[in-house]
Amino acid sequence: LVVAGRGDKRIKCTGWVEGSAKERFYSDLDLLVVPSEWEEPAPLVVTEAAIRGIPAVVSDRGGLPETPLCRVFRSGDSAALASALTGFVDGGAVRTASAGLLAREEEFSFSRHARETERVLQQVASRRWH
Repeated sequence: LVVAGRGDKRIKCTGWVEGSAKERFYSDLDLLVVPSEWEEPAPLVVTEAAIRGIPAVVSDRGGLPETPLCRVFRSGDSAALASALTGFVDGGAVRTASAGLLAREEEFSFSRHARETERVLQQVASRRWH
């Protein structure tokens, strides 16, 4: 079991990862678990995982539940986390979610984000302000 974040004798804590180490980290994942207990305002790690076709189990905090094809559990509830994990792993749901994410890759791209941001800014700029 490899977990980036908190330490525990049974868990390998990788700490901050970037560059090629981050790519290796993601390439080793089948499923991402983000059990945050605070209101995640911009959960980029789940977007980075989604781009790579890695589904996620996330807590119900902040923007995490907006993660495509994720399983959501109540923050701080270990039984709910276990249930979400079991529900994802049983019956090949991880593989199905992964394929679904890869099919939607363009939705998560920076270029699409830039195009959509530009579109919205152009709409706002074209309005007459009184």
